Order: sequence, then C-alpha cells, then structure tokens
Amino acid sequence: DEPLLQAYRNVLAQRGATLAMQPTFIGSDTSGLRPAIKAFTVSTGVVNEHSVEEYVALAPL
Repeated sequence: DEPLLQAYRNVLAQRGATLAMQPTFIGSDTSGLRPAIKAFTVSTGVVNEHSVEEYVALAPL
C-alpha cells in the first residue's frame, strides 16, 4: 500500500524483475525513521556484513 514501495515495484517490473521482500537481521537507520516518515531499505546485497568475509556479489548488479 505504500506509494514509495509501489513505485519501486513498478520500476523493477519495467526492468523485468520482481520485488523480493525478505526480513533481515541487520539494523539500519530506516527503523528509526519509520515512525516519522515513510521509508524502506533497499539491500545492497552485502553478505557476511562487518566481517573479514564481507563481499558484494557483482553478477546481480
């Protein structure tokens, strides 16, 4: 129902992709902003955040 999320979904559809919503266990500023404004987090695809094994898969980019 959120307009910003719907706009993101529409852009993905124009590019032949579908929205895949997944809960994460990483905190972000979004949770602090949500009470005051409509906001959501778009993942960068980072794996093993904040560790020596941290990486971003390049193929999906």
